[in-house]
Amino acid sequence: MRTREGVYKILNPFRSHSAIHEINPKQGQNFIVCGMYTKEYFEMALRLKNSLERFNLPYGLFEIPTIHSSISYRGNSSSEFNKPKFISAMFERYKLPVLYIDVDCVIDSYPQLIDEILNEGYEFAIFNWLSSERNDAYVSVNLPGLESNRFYVYSHGINQIDEGQLRCSGAVQLWSNKDSTRELLNIWNETILRNPFSADDECLDYAFNNFKKNIIKAFWLPKSYARYAFWIFDKPAINHPDFPSIGSKFKKINLEEGKFLVDESHIKPRQPLFYIQPNMLLDTLKNHIVVYQNGIFLKVSNNQMPIYIQKN
Repeated sequence: MRTREGVYKILNPFRSHSAIHEINPKQGQNFIVCGMYTKEYFEMALRLKNSLERFNLPYGLFEIPTIHSSISYRGNSSSEFNKPKFISAMFERYKLPVLYIDVDCVIDSYPQLIDEILNEGYEFAIFNWLSSERNDAYVSVNLPGLESNRFYVYSHGINQIDEGQLRCSGAVQLWSNKDSTRELLNIWNETILRNPFSADDECLDYAFNNFKKNIIKAFWLPKSYARYAFWIFDKPAINHPDFPSIGSKFKKINLEEGKFLVDESHIKPRQPLFYIQPNMLLDTLKNHIVVYQNGIFLKVSNNQMPIYIQKN
């Protein structure tokens, strides 16, 4: 039971470390928010802490000495501090469902949906790019002589649907404290141990799609609950205010015989969806959709969508 032993090994440094921010749950609160951070993320951890306290949410934020290489390609492959071990340790500490949040996120409104998910008996929740919710993403483009971060263009999206499989972004994850989810955490951890330089999101996809997709009652979070900055038309509840890196320096998972990352035979194509067509720009100053030709902006239409962009 290597993973089970790993859970207890990780508890000691969390319990003894002096830099712990914690508010324990009150009666009636049925989950706790947990996150971990290295010292260079201290200010972001304080930002998350302040947002949690604004909405009276219980939390445990833990400073750790190193991060595992499955979380960051700059991390340490010998570090014990990966996400499944951390979440397992939080089960042991708090005896409650755990809402794991990356510390560079912030709470923008009380996450009522999390209470509803748990009350309806779901065991696991995360954002899934293969869910039916549209996922088209947009990034800023700076044009010479004009304001920075004024114009946005289509960046990327996944135009496939399979509600039974997982292709996740793991900044926000809800885990119930049950045998089924503890087993998934163990399989996720074992996948990471075999693939220490692969992204933990892909390791979780692999663990879920090959071993647990028909066993765990899963809920796919809407973008607003795992809202990255490139989803500019989604009002955030749990927000990742910065743009994540689009490229990746992680290695691909070494697939075991007969296993897959995602079973392509069950995936259905989806018609591409765009709020802004790929050959057009959103002018956030004038709220226009425009094309840029030969140094001239030509208005195509007014933008009809609300925009949620953090101004620096």
